[in-house]
Amino acid sequence: MILLILAGGTVFVIITFYKKELTALLVDNLKTNYGLTLQVKDIRVSFFDNWPQASVKLKDVFIANELTGKNEPLLKAGSLSLSFNLKKMLNKEFIVKYISISDAEVLLVRNENGTKNFEFKKQAIDTSKHSPISFGLNKVAIKNVKFKFVNKERAQNISINFMDVDIRLKQYAEGLKATVNGKTLVEELLFNPEKGAFLKNTRTTLNLDVNYLFETKTICIHPPSFVEIENHPYNVTSLINFGEEKKLALQIESKKIKYERVITLLNPKMRKMLQNFEVKRPVDAKILLVVNIGKREEPVIIAEVVGENCDLLIGNSKIPYSELDFRGRIRSIDSTKQKGDAEHASVIFEPIKGKVYDFPFTASVSVTNLVQPYIDIKANLLIEANKIPYEVSKAFVLKGSANARLSYSGPTNKLNSKEFLQSPMNLGAVLTFKNLSYKELDRPYVYTINGQSQLNNRDMEFDNLSVITDIANANVKGKVEGFVLYIFGFTKKFKATISARTDMLTLDPLFVTREEVKKPQTKESKNNKEKMSESQFEFDVSLFAKHLLFRKVEANNADVALFYKDNSLDVKSLSVNTCDGTIKGKANIKNFNKLDADIAIEDVNVNKLFTQFENFGQEAVVASNLKGNISLNGNFKTELDNNMNLKPETMLGDVKLKLTNGHLINFEPVQNLSNFLFRNRDFNDVTFSELNEKFKLKGYEMQIDELEIASNVLNLFVVDGLYNFNGNSNMNILVPWSNLKRRGKNYVPKSTGQSAENTKGLKLNFNGPSKKMKISLGHKEHNKK
Repeated sequence: MILLILAGGTVFVIITFYKKELTALLVDNLKTNYGLTLQVKDIRVSFFDNWPQASVKLKDVFIANELTGKNEPLLKAGSLSLSFNLKKMLNKEFIVKYISISDAEVLLVRNENGTKNFEFKKQAIDTSKHSPISFGLNKVAIKNVKFKFVNKERAQNISINFMDVDIRLKQYAEGLKATVNGKTLVEELLFNPEKGAFLKNTRTTLNLDVNYLFETKTICIHPPSFVEIENHPYNVTSLINFGEEKKLALQIESKKIKYERVITLLNPKMRKMLQNFEVKRPVDAKILLVVNIGKREEPVIIAEVVGENCDLLIGNSKIPYSELDFRGRIRSIDSTKQKGDAEHASVIFEPIKGKVYDFPFTASVSVTNLVQPYIDIKANLLIEANKIPYEVSKAFVLKGSANARLSYSGPTNKLNSKEFLQSPMNLGAVLTFKNLSYKELDRPYVYTINGQSQLNNRDMEFDNLSVITDIANANVKGKVEGFVLYIFGFTKKFKATISARTDMLTLDPLFVTREEVKKPQTKESKNNKEKMSESQFEFDVSLFAKHLLFRKVEANNADVALFYKDNSLDVKSLSVNTCDGTIKGKANIKNFNKLDADIAIEDVNVNKLFTQFENFGQEAVVASNLKGNISLNGNFKTELDNNMNLKPETMLGDVKLKLTNGHLINFEPVQNLSNFLFRNRDFNDVTFSELNEKFKLKGYEMQIDELEIASNVLNLFVVDGLYNFNGNSNMNILVPWSNLKRRGKNYVPKSTGQSAENTKGLKLNFNGPSKKMKISLGHKEHNKK
């Protein structure tokens, strides 16, 4: 124990004796060899800090470069400890084995005039002299040391705080080998102020294997080096050249890292662009950064990101992508491959596989010009109709599928929920429908579509769609304006302009009674119904059918123009060839329960007309009672029931009728005239001259104005008449005395041209139900309501 105490005391005395000499040697060494000025406020001695090495601790150290002035320090340190080999020290050989530096700042400055505080004074080396102080370092300890490189000429700044770092060194002929372990804080790596700093205020933990080559002044960081950044490990390799080339190359690689952490490794310009992509599961990433040190250039950036089974959002569109497998590549390098070029840089994600909503898709995404980023997306996806979101799924029952081939491009700053479909964003798509069907929630009619259509930012167009409905199989072309905005929920309306052609149009299914399945009304269904009622759809439809069937009606060359808006259906024009003639018209059906129609019948066979139209729902005058050709112009109004059948009691109409070559066959009210008049004449088949008449229709009643009827049997006047198809009729008849003249078989009926008021004759009255009208003498007044 005594020997140890004596030995320790001896060492303390030796170091104390030499400390001033050591300091002077160190000052002289730095000044002579490097042109550096060393100032120290206090010197302390210790042989316990790094036993068995002896230590000299320099307090308040200040080192400056004589070339650039003593006021701008290269190093300021609270303490700088040097440990020496004791055995060598006894022989006055001061070999530094260990350095500990704390509470310090290393400041490398390049001034605006090009001068540098780290450009050392070159000295001629006298090989005959041996320096009494040298460095054989095997360990360096750094605590709370800020390293800062400032390029005032180019506004560059590299700032790293070494909070607690331990460096183990091994020297060899060509250089040094070191292991670096410890904690740092990267305040910023600013290479281009316009682009912003990398790794700003980022905590790291170092575990590095480093080689330094004296001749080339190059630092190599090689595997298995790694750095923990914000508690996540990254494999690191790097090459830093401080010689003529002055270049930094840094590669960082990591597995299963959060996407937002990946982009924090980049500068703010690139981060802002990549923040348009929100990846919700970890990815694999590799980033290579190459910088020409001391030049105001953009860094070369080459990065790769690989994701498996990830979830993704693009911009603020809130369109969910899931189960994604993708590979992303970032390239920022100019044509010389020597520096970065953000203006011509690119970010490419290809291939991408996954789902958008629940639809499987493949895609490629590229972003070019990272100064003003521009995105280009190409995708193919399968859309299953029953999984479509947005308002369209709340207004329609959807089934079937569609394949979509999409392209989408534009500035990335427009990738938000309000602008992603506005100019200059450009959406193009080709949809191929496969038995895609839709049905309005409160309508029974199903439409099934096959074929292709094209989409742009707003509209859908199609040229040869096959549309299958209950009433026809049609080929359709047209345009749906605002359809894209509608399916994305930006609007509650769209307008369709459609032209359709079909060989056969069968209207019967529209009038089939359908039982409604009553379901309990939930809060959600109530809200959906309210939203649906707020929707506004416009359909402008032109329809041509070679053949048309409706119950017993058969028609050819049916040409219809329809317009639907706000639950109002306008039949703008209707033309069909039927019953050996033509029927034309127009109509409005409001809320599917009120019909207002104008109709024109031209030279139609009246027998076929009543046959095909099922006697118009009455039995008073039926097809078997009639022959001849009829032309008619009229306005007709009525209400419709839930199955769109007429409500006869609501009918209103004004009709102008023309009958040519008319026959009234086996019509009982006329046959009953033979009980009163001309029993020798044939009342079973009454032929008429041309008949022109106007009448009004109100409910079941038909109001007939004064009318002269000239027939082969007799001429008569209907003075006034009220014919009721569902109740009692009352008709006053005047039979002129001129009928007493004999009429042969070849008699051609003709009108007298006289009025009833100026004609003498027999007054008769028909009264009672339409099938059982009784005839009596004299006229009777109508019951006025």
